[in-house]
Amino acid sequence: MRLRKIGTAAGVVMSAMAVAVLTSGTAHAATYSIQSGYSSPGGYGRAEVSMSGGSYNLVACDAGPADGNRAVAYIWNNSTGFYDYKHAASGSGVCETEGWEYLPSPTPGTYYLQICLRNGASGADFACRTGSFYYNGLG
Repeated sequence: MRLRKIGTAAGVVMSAMAVAVLTSGTAHAATYSIQSGYSSPGGYGRAEVSMSGGSYNLVACDAGPADGNRAVAYIWNNSTGFYDYKHAASGSGVCETEGWEYLPSPTPGTYYLQICLRNGASGADFACRTGSFYYNGLG
C-alpha cells in the first residue's frame, strides 16, 4: 500500500512537471487553422496561420490521399487591405511556408483564413472553406 501511494505521488509530480514544461515553452504566437472540404478522391487541404505582434507565418498543407490537386491557403484583412497566399504543390503530406513575414499593418482586427484545393497552378479553386478570427495585434 505504501508503494502505491509513492507511485501515485510520483505520477502527480511527473504530470505537474510535464504541464510546466509544456506551458513554459508556449510560443508567443496566436495560431488559427482551418481544413478544406473533401475532394472526390479524398484529398484535402489545411491552412494554418500563426500571428505575433507585427508578423505572421502562413502554412498551406496538402493532406489525405494523393489526388493530383494542390492546396492553396489565403489570408486577408478587409480593413487594412492585407492579403497573402501560399501554395502547397509538392505532393500529398507536404506543408509549405515562407516562414515569418511582417504584416504591412499590424492593426488588430478581423482576419480571414481560407483553404482551397486546386487542380494545377492556374486551375480553378474548389472545395474551399473560409473562417474568420479576431487578432488583437499581440499574439
